[in-house]
Amino acid sequence: MVPSHLIPVLEAKWGLAADHDLQAELDRDEWICLMLVEVFGWTYSEVADWLGIDHDVVAEHVARSLRSLRTAVVMGPLIASILDRSASAPARS
Repeated sequence: MVPSHLIPVLEAKWGLAADHDLQAELDRDEWICLMLVEVFGWTYSEVADWLGIDHDVVAEHVARSLRSLRTAVVMGPLIASILDRSASAPARS
C-alpha cells in the first residue's frame, strides 16, 4: 500500500482514493521513479544519476507510470460502474 504520509499528496495530484493500491498498478522501477520525480520533486537527471540508469529510462518509467495511473483512476471506476449497472438490469428474455 501507499505509505500513509504520501496519501494526501497522491490524492491531490491524481485524485486517488486513500485505499487505492497504487503500487499494484506499477512495477518497482516505475514506482521509484514516479515517487522521486512527482512526489519528492527530483529531476529526471537526479533520479538517473542516483539509480545509475539513463535519463531516457527515467522519463519512460515516469511516462508509463502516469499512463497506468490515469487508466486505473479513470477506467477502473468506469468499468465498475458499467458492471454494476449491467448486474442490476433486469434479465432479457
